[in-house]
Amino acid sequence: MDLIGLWQKGVRASWRTSGPRSRRVTPETLKRLSENVILFYDGDVAGKKAAVRFRRSFVRGGGEPKALFPPKGMDPDDWAKAAAP
Repeated sequence: MDLIGLWQKGVRASWRTSGPRSRRVTPETLKRLSENVILFYDGDVAGKKAAVRFRRSFVRGGGEPKALFPPKGMDPDDWAKAAAP
């Protein structure tokens, strides 16, 4: 739902990094698509740990992603729903 919520708010260039298909998208692939990669994970401890893991692999691939987190206890879908229209 996170991806759908962001799409509905106009964020069109997004990709999920969880689940079995995420292994097909590598940091190198994302770097070819854009130099401006923003990691947007859940605002809890697990989300922050996931961002750190993906960021490490991204940096090894030569990128420098930024990280953005919604307020604690929210996920990207909650954040999108709370955002102004």
